[in-house]
Amino acid sequence: MKTGCVLRRICCAGLLALLLAWPALTQNAPSTDKPQAAHPQSAKSSAMVLDERVKRLAKALELTESQQVQVKAILEQRQQRLLSIRQNPGLTGSDRIDQFHTLQVQTTERIRAILNDEQRQKYDPLAAKRVQDQQPLPNVEDWMKPNKPQ
Repeated sequence: MKTGCVLRRICCAGLLALLLAWPALTQNAPSTDKPQAAHPQSAKSSAMVLDERVKRLAKALELTESQQVQVKAILEQRQQRLLSIRQNPGLTGSDRIDQFHTLQVQTTERIRAILNDEQRQKYDPLAAKRVQDQQPLPNVEDWMKPNKPQ
């Protein structure tokens, strides 16, 4: 498989994951006219979700305490940036998607930078999506064929 094709699949998988996660990201998000502090319950649940994600990464990658603190800080910054992108009324849909994708790539790179070689080999946030993407999809001709009676 060519490198360009692999990169395109990775990008598409990341964007798909973001779009699928969009309802969860926006479910308890604060409105644009009120500061986040005005929603302590949603901030609390976001922190709990973030803590759970750090715990899962810590277990899967065998992170040290120092690495856990760093990963949490990176994910908190990512979360704040996601909210600011989502709430920016000046962005078009495609600009927003581009910024989400860029943020995902930057977050992955930042996390990988604090991992040792063994941990880096285990850390692949898009691996599950890549496996799903490798399954062959029916082509248009297959969809257009009339269903045969059983």
